[in-house]
Amino acid sequence: MLIGGSVATEIDGIRRALGSNQLERIAPHVTLIPPTNVADEAVGLAERVVRDAAGSFEHVALTLGPPDTFPDNRSVLFLAVSAVPSLGVLRASLLSGPFAGRDEPERVFVPHVTLDSRKEPFVDDKMLRDLASYKTSLEVVTLALLAQDETAPLHAWRTLTSYDFAPARLVGRGGLEVCLNAGVMLSPSTRALVASWGVEPPAVVDARSEYFVVASVAAEIVAAATWRIDENVVVLTQHAVAPAWRRVGIGTKVLSFVEDLERTRARRDIVLAPSFNDGPDAYYEGRGFRREERVRRFDGVSAPLVRRLTPGSDAVD
Repeated sequence: MLIGGSVATEIDGIRRALGSNQLERIAPHVTLIPPTNVADEAVGLAERVVRDAAGSFEHVALTLGPPDTFPDNRSVLFLAVSAVPSLGVLRASLLSGPFAGRDEPERVFVPHVTLDSRKEPFVDDKMLRDLASYKTSLEVVTLALLAQDETAPLHAWRTLTSYDFAPARLVGRGGLEVCLNAGVMLSPSTRALVASWGVEPPAVVDARSEYFVVASVAAEIVAAATWRIDENVVVLTQHAVAPAWRRVGIGTKVLSFVEDLERTRARRDIVLAPSFNDGPDAYYEGRGFRREERVRRFDGVSAPLVRRLTPGSDAVD
């Protein structure tokens, strides 16, 4: 579970003061499953395990600190993590697919956030006393899947994707049941899947700020959408459905999910990115989009299709 916001800044500040190599190697996080070798063809299954687990929780509330070390291993300094029951349940839900058998029953699971890790023992009682006052609480709202980049300095870890902690939305009960999950940073494996549908991937300026939703039927991803936020406006950059699943309403369900999600975040409008300009206007017009001449022209040529998310909101400048 990645830790973000001001708490991550504080943790990195402590790491920097310690001269920790963790600062450049991996973002502040709580490891739930130890590093696991996963075959390339099984990465999609690993993502499914993460998606299903995240879709079973609202969020996870944690208390971090004070700093501590293992009794038999003073080469690691970490922030203790409150062992809330939900954390154990979450971890258990991840022990399937490529992660099956990674519970290591002979070792007690100690949830923690690593501050520094070295080859030789370095943690002493004075260090623990100096840092003893640090303690903070937070809610973790996403569950991330990370991979080690062996070509990067220090074999740094990078985020492949992260899913929101939120009960998955199930639509179409009694008929075609579609499961919808949202997150940040669409994974490379899902991008490749969408590309295999004959859909040209959008240009991504910063994947860390790219939101997404995937729709699945019987655990198979059949549709995806991506968007970014530009001055409180949702800019839809991709909205794709697998060829075998078109014309059954899945695309509309995905679009409605994006609108509902961003409406709760008080976004004003949803605007189609320039790549949609050559697409079928009738499809989006039938779902409440209209060409707005007064709206800023993202491509400099034609006015984009816009749908109001907030009743009575003004058009985008």
